[in-house]
Amino acid sequence: MNDKHNPLATHLHDIDYRDMVENSLDLIIKVNLSGHYTYVNPAFCALYGTTPQALLGRHYADDVVEEDRTMVDEFMSKLFTPPYTVSFTHRENTAQGVRRLEWTGKGLTNAAGELVEFVGIARDVTDRLDLIDKLAQQANHDDLTGLANRRFLMQQARLELARAIRYQYPLSLLMLDIDHFKKVNDQHGHLSGDMVLKQLGQELKVFLREHDLVGRIGGEEFVMLLPETSLDEATAIAERLRQSVEKLTLSILNEQAITITVSIGVASAMEEEQNLDNIWQTADERLYQAKTLGRNRVITAPAKSYPLFKP
Repeated sequence: MNDKHNPLATHLHDIDYRDMVENSLDLIIKVNLSGHYTYVNPAFCALYGTTPQALLGRHYADDVVEEDRTMVDEFMSKLFTPPYTVSFTHRENTAQGVRRLEWTGKGLTNAAGELVEFVGIARDVTDRLDLIDKLAQQANHDDLTGLANRRFLMQQARLELARAIRYQYPLSLLMLDIDHFKKVNDQHGHLSGDMVLKQLGQELKVFLREHDLVGRIGGEEFVMLLPETSLDEATAIAERLRQSVEKLTLSILNEQAITITVSIGVASAMEEEQNLDNIWQTADERLYQAKTLGRNRVITAPAKSYPLFKP
């Protein structure tokens, strides 16, 4: 006999599915059209360290991390229109702290095709995404200072130059080097030198605006990428930075205190017809000039406006 016309077979079939849901390691929920839980499986309850009774009737947004609520609400609103499916990842406040949940949601309809409720299935992907973030951080950042590394800085610089060309806004670059850094290593040791690099990195971050980027490109050399910044503006930033570093007291091994100075070369994408390699080279040449002229100074040149090559 066909199971479709066998009440006992249908009943057993329902029991099988119920057991699968109840014993699933995935988080499975149902919510009504107003967004309140009507069913939560044991795995979902375990994540919150509570019982089904405590969760039923609770609104789905109550435990969403506040910064993610607008995004989650937007995805939930999509469930009200065909094909009644969504997939998204968000952060949730749970008994195990903030966790990142990867959801697939589906709207359920009745025989008349009317939407009646939603079912959601999720997995806790926190550890996997945290590992991906950590690997990305390691790939793009300098291990010692935590600043961008040369590869990532160049990648972002090319993107910013392309935007500068497209929208015709200025773009400038500072290249700076610690003066007499070899003496720091020779007199105080490489561990002290590393401490100096870390502290300078933190000081450079103070000068960052929202869209700026600073990176360590090797040894004691750093670069600051300044979008939407003219040569004159970049020169002013560089001079403030030079003065700030000059006044900075740094701590090294054995609680000793030392001071350092930096030399800075400044270049702008609007000075002449050039690509990123030429901007980089110009800043490097001006940095070298600052070093040969006595160090602890900023070298720049009068700004001019010319068309730009693409990066």
